[in-house]
Amino acid sequence: MKRNILSITLTVMLIFTLTACGGSGSPETTVGAFCDALKTFDVKGMMTQVDGADASNADISSLLAGEGDFPESLAAYFKENAAQMTYTIDSTTVDGDSATATVSFKYVDASPVIQAVFTEVLSEGFKLAMEGKEMSEEDMNALFDTSLETQKGTVEPTFAESTVEIELVKSSDGWKLTEINDDLMNIITSNFMSATNGLTSSIGN
Repeated sequence: MKRNILSITLTVMLIFTLTACGGSGSPETTVGAFCDALKTFDVKGMMTQVDGADASNADISSLLAGEGDFPESLAAYFKENAAQMTYTIDSTTVDGDSATATVSFKYVDASPVIQAVFTEVLSEGFKLAMEGKEMSEEDMNALFDTSLETQKGTVEPTFAESTVEIELVKSSDGWKLTEINDDLMNIITSNFMSATNGLTSSIGN
C-alpha cells in the first residue's frame, strides 16, 4: 500500500512538473522563450511564440530565415550579433486575455556597417549605370557579401539599448506575442531597419 501511495505521488509530481514546463503559462514565459530563441537566432523558435493569425508574421519569418529579400550573408550576420544580445523583463501588465510586457534590451548596433555596405553597393550600381551598364543580381549579391565581410572587419561594433513594450494575447495555445513590431525588428536585425531608413533619407536629400 505504501508503495502504491509513493507511486501515485511520484506520478502526480511528474505530471505537475511537465504541465508547469510545457506551453506558455504566463506572458513572462512567452516573452522569455521568444528572447532566448532570438539569442540563438532560432527563427522557428521565435515564431512559435507569435500569434500565427497575422499573415505579416509569416512574411517576417521568411525574411529572417533568408528566404526573402535578405541575403543569406546578412541573415548570418544578424545571427552572429544576436548571440551578444541581453535582455531584462522589467514588468508585465495583464488585462484579461491581453498583456503588455516591458523589456529592456542591449544589442549590437550594426547600422554603421550596414550603411557602409549599402553605400558601396549603390555607388557601384550608379557607376555602372552611368557607363550604360547594369549590374546583375548575382554580381550585386557577390559585391554585397564581399563588402559585408570587409566592413565587419573594419568597423568597430557598438551596442545600443532599447526598452520595448511587447503586446501579447492569450490564445488556446497559451500567451502569444501579437506581432513583431518595428522596435523588435530593429533588435533582431541589429538596427537594420533604422540604418536603411537613414540611408533612404540621406539619398532623398
